Amino acid sequence: TATLSVTTNATNYIWSGGSTAATQSINTATAGNQTFTVTVTNANNCTNTATAQIIVNELPTASVQGSTVCLNEVVTLNVTTNASKYIWSDGSTNATLIVNTTKAIIQAFTVTVINGNGCSNTATAQVVVNELPTVSVSNSTVCLNEAATLSVSTNATNYIWSGGSNATTQTVNTATTGNQTFTVTVTNANNCTNTAMAQVIVNDLPTANVQDLTVCLNETAALSVATNATNYIWSGGST
Repeated sequence: TATLSVTTNATNYIWSGGSTAATQSINTATAGNQTFTVTVTNANNCTNTATAQIIVNELPTASVQGSTVCLNEVVTLNVTTNASKYIWSDGSTNATLIVNTTKAIIQAFTVTVINGNGCSNTATAQVVVNELPTVSVSNSTVCLNEAATLSVSTNATNYIWSGGSNATTQTVNTATTGNQTFTVTVTNANNCTNTAMAQVIVNDLPTANVQDLTVCLNETAALSVATNATNYIWSGGST
């Protein structure tokens, strides 16, 4: 809004637009130059004229694209503008703003841009930070050829294991001793992902060998086990 005021010792006024008030309100809805003339008349019916020019400058352009991301994902807001000065709602004066995504919240960011004529404009962007899905898999220690299955605990609906399976469980090959590492990546409805890792240790079986014996009636016989194990239990219950 702009208003012109006439300074005069006259008592009557008429503006070029026909108004007879001491002030003239200016329509600033369109950029450009406007010229206004006021004619004043005193008690002696003498007149005088004054002219004023109003320059209406364009506002700078301003736009910012919002974003929907997952927790801890990098987000940078960029203002598109023909202005040369910027100030964000957090006080930053750069053309870009790095958003903190360590909390799952909805945030609104406003940037005010100012051009060389001192005219300003604003733009607002919303950043939605979604939670990651929960995911966990327990480690397992088994013996050679023992059945082993890993199960993922998650609130997600899609899964993919490091071996390519997309089932909720992963069957482990235990035909070979050693350590195996399995990774599962889960994805929720917001397309956010999380990963869990589990280790499966497959231990070797102990050696065990007992020699057959042939004895005579009432002859004492003792069986001995050859093994690298430390605990034993015979079929009769002896340890």
